[in-house]
Parts: sequence; structure tokens; C-alpha cells
Amino acid sequence: MTTALHLLAERAAREPQGIAYRAKRLGLYEERTWREYAARVSRCALGLRALGLEPGERVAIMGDACEEWALADLGAQAAGAITYGIYPTASAAELAYQMRDGGAAVFIAENQEYVDKILPLADALPALFGTVAAIMAVKMLLPMEDKVLAPDIPTGPLVQAVPLTIGAVSSMMGIGGGTLSVPALTLMSQPVHRAVGTANLFGLAIALPGTVGYLLARPAAPVPPGTLGLVSLPGLLLIAPAAVLAAPWGARLAHRLDRRRLAAAFGAFLLLVAARMIYRNLS
Repeated sequence: MTTALHLLAERAAREPQGIAYRAKRLGLYEERTWREYAARVSRCALGLRALGLEPGERVAIMGDACEEWALADLGAQAAGAITYGIYPTASAAELAYQMRDGGAAVFIAENQEYVDKILPLADALPALFGTVAAIMAVKMLLPMEDKVLAPDIPTGPLVQAVPLTIGAVSSMMGIGGGTLSVPALTLMSQPVHRAVGTANLFGLAIALPGTVGYLLARPAAPVPPGTLGLVSLPGLLLIAPAAVLAAPWGARLAHRLDRRRLAAAFGAFLLLVAARMIYRNLS
């Protein structure tokens, strides 16, 4: 598949000194060569990755038509992200909806005026997600097994609504889907041991196609040595063996704990996640 990034890289290699575009600065137009264009996109991608942007995450851009908009758009794509624009004239409610519905992990603004539009929302989201996680943690910590939302896992159209909701909320909260899958399944009358096991299977189902996609990806920006596609081989060699060795220990420990203790242990973990989110929001 040929993308805009591939075309940019090919053009920069074929005509490095050719004029790609002209940007207006203080009333005067400045020329940008194809080599400069590609270099600026690459630096933008590296900057976003350094800030913590992960491949597959979404980036929202608010600004007028300008050079920086194009650089941010292609730079985010080069970092493996998905981009979408938000009109500068959007109201606070429209901005909140588009940030929430699009699941943006990063918001790029052209100027301070547009930054001011996102600040109230940025301040509120971590506290909101932390509160949601805290409520679920309390449910797991306390002996409330009889407090459920449904007698069983829903069927029909609702069967798709549950995983879609878990995936969307988990993405915005920046946590694994299993973290919310366990309390969600217990709220549908599933035993906690079954919920934990099912959540682990969710992780496997998500990880396998995701890993293949990252291995086959063609980075448009420079990547660290030892990277295959978008997968760090040194990181894989260091983390994967430890995770494989520790997984059976965790499974055995989970089976040794009775239902109440396992639920409390998971609730304590979820409470730590909630506390971290709320602390980061307050600080």
C-alpha cells in the first residue's frame, strides 16, 4: 500500500533540493525543499514518540490551514498514530464530544487560543476515568458479589456493545482491556476466577494480530537500532521471557485464592490505577 509518507520519502530521495511548498512568515514566503519537508515530518514524529505517543493511538489537531498542520498530520502518522482534525470554531461541547468519540491520546493546537479550549476538558478527563476505576475497585474490594447489573452475559446486539465499550474506555484511560473486563464480567454474574481467565484470553486475542501488524509495519521515521517493523527486539528479548515465566505463577496463585481474596486483590490493583490517575490530575 502506497501512503502519503511513502510518497514523501520517495520524493525527498529523488528530488532532495526540489521545492515542496512555500510557507508564509511575516508576510514573506519561505521555500521548503523536499528534503527539509521529510526531515521536519521525521522530527515531529520523533518528538511525539518521545512524549509517549504509541502506534495505533489517535491524535486530534486543531488549527487553521498552515504548514504546522501538515507537519503535525504527517508526523503523527509517521509515528504510527491515526489523525483527525477538529474545527477551530467547535464549541466546548463539540470539542468534548470529538475528543471522547475519537479517543485522542494527544491534542495538537496551533496557538494558545486553541490550547485554552482543551484545558478544561484535559483537567476533567483523568479525574473522571480515575473515579470510574475507583468505583469498580470498591465493588471488587467489598463483599458485593450479589450486586450485579445482569444475571448473565447479554446476547443479541448487546453482546457487541460490552467489548466495544471496554475497548473504547480502556483506550482513553490508557490501560489494558483486561483491567475493565474483570469487573465488567463480575457485574454480569460471572465468577471472578472465570472473569480473570477470560480477561487473559482477551489480552491474547488482542496481542496476536496487533503484534503481527507492528512487525509488518514500515516506519516512515527513523527507529532505534534493533527494531523490526515497530517492535523493539531488545525489549522483546528482555520482557517476553520474564512474562512467560511469571504467567503460570500468577495463574496458580489465582487458583489458590478463594473468590473473595482474588476479587479483593484485583480490586486493590484497580484502586492503585485509579489513585495514580487522580494523583496525576491533581498534580
